[in-house]
Amino acid sequence: MRVLFDLRPPHLVQVQDQRVDALRLFSVLLFAVFCVLSVFNIIYTTIRLREVRTNLVASRNEERTHNDNVARLAESIEQMRAMKDATKLYLAFSREELPTVEFMAALEGAVTPGLKVATLDIRPGNVAMTGSALTEQDVIEFGGKLGGMKNIVAGVNAPVTTRGAIGETSISNYSISCTIKSISDIANAYSEPLPDLPPQAEEAPPEGPPEVVPDSSDEEGGEIAQ
Repeated sequence: MRVLFDLRPPHLVQVQDQRVDALRLFSVLLFAVFCVLSVFNIIYTTIRLREVRTNLVASRNEERTHNDNVARLAESIEQMRAMKDATKLYLAFSREELPTVEFMAALEGAVTPGLKVATLDIRPGNVAMTGSALTEQDVIEFGGKLGGMKNIVAGVNAPVTTRGAIGETSISNYSISCTIKSISDIANAYSEPLPDLPPQAEEAPPEGPPEVVPDSSDEEGGEIAQ
């Protein structure tokens, strides 16, 4: 058995006992730093995880909003396409049908009492009519009224008449055609200012009671009606 005796003075032995082990101290400090960094890392990771979750929820909300916007945009596009198709139909109707409607409205005022329209063939830009009248003068007057509708009618072809009879009444069968303006020409014609009319001289009222003259066209019209 080997025994070692410390023969140094007592004050040297106490100093030796009070020395600190540097390696152990470094190990403790390293462990403390590791614990602090671990706690900091856990806290930082938790915060980042919450931020990631928040961003994920926000991204999902944005995606949902984006999808809703895309759906609304697609619906708006469909509505715009429907409006486009309706506009095309309306423009086609305006180009083809509105001039015809304007002509039919003006035709009522052009038909004289002694004239009847039997057939009416309406095509884009052209109208052909056939019928009968008491006299050829009624046909000529009808053609003149059609030519006078400058806002709607572009031109009137000369009427073709043939003699005919209904019972004992002599009539004139006719056929006439005219050209109708386009809707843009009709709109321009209605937008033009009317010419100034010359001033008319005032006529003195006739003296005595008015003279009543019977209308022969009413009598002829009554014979045709019978």
